[in-house]
Amino acid sequence: MSQKGDYFVCLGLVPGVYSEQQLADRLADIREARPGQDRLADATLAYCVLRDSDRQRRYLSRLLVGRATLRRGRDADRPDEAGPSSADDGDLEAAFSASVAGLLEGDSGVLRYSNRRRLLDLAARLGINPFEANLLIERARFRATHRPAWPTDQLPPDQPVPLPTHPSSRAVRWLIAIGLALLADVVLLAVLLRG
Repeated sequence: MSQKGDYFVCLGLVPGVYSEQQLADRLADIREARPGQDRLADATLAYCVLRDSDRQRRYLSRLLVGRATLRRGRDADRPDEAGPSSADDGDLEAAFSASVAGLLEGDSGVLRYSNRRRLLDLAARLGINPFEANLLIERARFRATHRPAWPTDQLPPDQPVPLPTHPSSRAVRWLIAIGLALLADVVLLAVLLRG
């Protein structure tokens, strides 16, 4: 295989759990692009390996455990540094989150207990502590069930959503302020005239 020996890379996918239909669609997209013979052969081989869900999960587990082992090995060589690089953690967390998203059922974000146990076992093998693994699982469930109220291409994800400002709302605030000032004047005039 010419593309780093990674079946997911051959199909242009992030490591995760994919249905056979998703893999078939991805292979069809690659075939439509009319790549070279080597690329097509790699993609076809990757599809054949990953279409079996049990084989796909074993491969994903080996792939992610291998990455975690490499990360730990690099960290052992650098005792003066604080810990693993955030890019490696981000890759592992992204792959783990993709695995979670692949195991969710429907739009309701249901995750069976047996699948949760499998994910927690995978997280332990990856070096992700159970608390962080549960946070990643819940974040993936939340993202699966909650759709943004605005188009995501209009705002960067870290920018707060601006509150709507209507010209009429500003005018209404001014009218209320003027009305309260006039009311206070009338009350004050009534108190002074009585006294």
